[in-house]
Amino acid sequence: MTSNLTLKYVRDTFIEIENKYDVYSLTLDDIYFWKLIRFDLFSRITKDLKILNEGHPLTKKDKVKKFLGIVKYGSKNLWLRTKVSQADVMLLSHGRKFAHSNIYVDPYLYDIQKMLEKNKETYLVIDRPDHYGKHYEMDFENYIYFERFGHVVRELMYKPFSGNLNLKNKENTINIIQNEINSVYNVDIDLTSLIMKKKFRFMQEKKYFLKLLKKINPKKIYLVVSYGKEELISAADDLGIETIEVQHGVISNYHFGYYYPYDFRIPYFPSRLVLFGKYWEDSVFYPNNCTLETNSFSLLNMSEYVKKFEEKQESVVFISQGSIGEKLSQVAAEFASNNNISCYYKLHPSEYNQWKFKYKELFLCEKQGKIKVVSNQETIYELFSKCKYSIGVYSTSIFESLLYECETFLTEIEGYQYMQFLIDNNYVKVLPKNFSICDLKDFKSNKAINVSYFYMNEGNKQ
Repeated sequence: MTSNLTLKYVRDTFIEIENKYDVYSLTLDDIYFWKLIRFDLFSRITKDLKILNEGHPLTKKDKVKKFLGIVKYGSKNLWLRTKVSQADVMLLSHGRKFAHSNIYVDPYLYDIQKMLEKNKETYLVIDRPDHYGKHYEMDFENYIYFERFGHVVRELMYKPFSGNLNLKNKENTINIIQNEINSVYNVDIDLTSLIMKKKFRFMQEKKYFLKLLKKINPKKIYLVVSYGKEELISAADDLGIETIEVQHGVISNYHFGYYYPYDFRIPYFPSRLVLFGKYWEDSVFYPNNCTLETNSFSLLNMSEYVKKFEEKQESVVFISQGSIGEKLSQVAAEFASNNNISCYYKLHPSEYNQWKFKYKELFLCEKQGKIKVVSNQETIYELFSKCKYSIGVYSTSIFESLLYECETFLTEIEGYQYMQFLIDNNYVKVLPKNFSICDLKDFKSNKAINVSYFYMNEGNKQ
């Protein structure tokens, strides 16, 4: 379904529906179910309207590999869980890992691990796999894998057991909300099924985390990505354990994992949120029951990480990501075909296995020698070092591009609204449709960018 609705319209009307039906007061068996479905529901709406695509789609082959990974690491976990010991802190890692000093580390939790070791605090790591189900060898003594056989049961046994889940007296309210969503956006979403599936998952996962937390007995939990981990947060709340989320990417008033423009408590949200810098604190409406703080991330510390570079080439790098890659690849192919300038197209890791058959115009353009598609041959930072211009939509790399002194542009693909602060302050420019090299050369950006406002370093740590 193709729609003329904008991301801003969908966001604002979604918030109106939430307010109208007081959705955060609704419960089923004392479970605040709206928080469980919110992120996926909003993503489903924008996907069905073809505003944003799925951020990290998997092929059938990838799904099989991921399922086999659950079986493999779930089996290993049966043994690992028998030998874990109590710890002061629990760490739930991100799937993304960096190679650092000959080992793989989680760039978001690295500094926290070093702090805990310095303070002689013990910790247990729950290691999450990458997007394709792969784990990297890491230097932990006390750890378990995230996968368990319960995940297989949760996915395969949902339908046989879901009949026992009762909507009680909420069925009429849910149907009214479902009808309004489908009417406002002209979509066909089965809200009841989504709620039932998320409720079933919540019940299964919370039992597991309650048992694990009682065994480990941590005082606090650090986690990367809290949405989708409501079961862990709820279990921790029940046991009086503090939960702290660590930022992992772009946050804005269009990100429904964090955007809550309300003056009441949001259930199953971490009590603290550690951010890259003050910008991320100032630019988003977070839940009012979450304390915000900033910290230095040494592996993401751009004020030190930015390389010295020679005079930049007259070249362009397009910054892709799964949710907008189909549209951006078409823009890049058209630009490269019609303008005499060296062009690169940097894929997101989730696109490596699929771009050749999903991005047909880009594939043809590369075969004609008009653009170079880059997966892991070069890092985005190496491309920023040599390219004068960069073009994207709403990736974290937009901020990093500015720090490499690229003239940075956004295309009018839905999602660019994430970067409204940068647009308003003339750090970036939104390009017109059918833009040319002249549009790139004519832009004079605001160069007075304060690196530490976006990425705090140790020198200005609060």
